[in-house]
Amino acid sequence: MKNKSLILFMVGIIIILNGYELYSKFGYLFYPESYNYLASASTARLYTSLD
Repeated sequence: MKNKSLILFMVGIIIILNGYELYSKFGYLFYPESYNYLASASTARLYTSLD
C-alpha cells in the first residue's frame, strides 16, 4: 500500500514537471531574457538523472 501511494506521488510530480517544462519553453519563446530557460534546463537535467 505504501509503495502504491509513493508511485502515485512520483507520477504526480512528473506530470507537474512536464507542465512546468512546457511553460518554461513557451516563456522562453516570448521572453528570451527571462529566467524561464534556466528553469527549463534544470528540469531537463533532472530528467536525464532520472533516466
